[in-house]
Amino acid sequence: MNKAVIPNDFDLPKPTTEQIKKAIEHSGYLLEQRICPIIERHGFLTTPNEQYQDQDTGKSREIDVHAIKLNSLYRNEFTDIFETILLIECKNNQTPVVFFTQENPIPELVFGYIDLDGYPDGIYEKESESEGVTSIEDYFHFEKFHHYFKVKWIARQFCQMRPRIIAKGNRNQKIEWEVSHEGLYESIEGLIKATDFYSSELKRSIVLEEDTKDFIHLGIVYPILLFSGQIFECRVKGRNYRIYERKHLTFYKEIQSKTLQGTYHIDVVQENYLSRFLSIVNEENDKIVNRLKRKRDLLKANVERNFEEEKKNTDTSANNR
Repeated sequence: MNKAVIPNDFDLPKPTTEQIKKAIEHSGYLLEQRICPIIERHGFLTTPNEQYQDQDTGKSREIDVHAIKLNSLYRNEFTDIFETILLIECKNNQTPVVFFTQENPIPELVFGYIDLDGYPDGIYEKESESEGVTSIEDYFHFEKFHHYFKVKWIARQFCQMRPRIIAKGNRNQKIEWEVSHEGLYESIEGLIKATDFYSSELKRSIVLEEDTKDFIHLGIVYPILLFSGQIFECRVKGRNYRIYERKHLTFYKEIQSKTLQGTYHIDVVQENYLSRFLSIVNEENDKIVNRLKRKRDLLKANVERNFEEEKKNTDTSANNR
């Protein structure tokens, strides 16, 4: 029996220009290239295919688009800074994606925490009647302006429409639509892992390493799932449901892996809405920065508190060895 011969690269026919264009159009590369200039017009520095380390495997992974904006908290001196980080996973969906939502049972509760990390880790005021350290989100009342606190309908499930050809090649050929999860779970998992990685980078202590006990370094990470095609919301209430085409949805994903646990807030955005969404993020960013600037001395005092606490813990660990 003759074995099939696998052609080497020199034996393969060269693709035509039309074939190359069709392959590229079905990929996500054009979508990534389209959105980078939009993001940059909103003041961000973008990097396509930014690499990070997978927490479970230790191997390198990629996020489709990483974007960052640095904000100085004192004049134009970038010693005290606030970072806004966008992590975008792009899906060039040819068919609609449906997200199933339910009414938020506790509107004032943020299911997926705001990923604000860095130094200081919170606010402690000696004059305050409250005991302990207050989170920066609570101290500066993010609930008054941040879109994470305005979610009325939350999505936890999704599916993508897939065509199935019945009686292919027959005169009675027709298309029926089915639902599938293929390809989306992996993108969402990667987005969550990237979010945790960059949040951890903000939390990584440089206080002791560089003796920067009076430098403020805070940041927020926004995980975004971006679709080029249609996205729909299926609102479920009891036995009834309705379907609406949407530009922006909120998706909450709970994850339990070897290294990650928690619920993550993911903004689901349609490509045509990206500019408006970035305007919302920038408005929130400005409000956060203005609040931080007004309390810069208090924040610096709490960075020094972090420094003294970490130094004490380090000295204690060294003495116990």
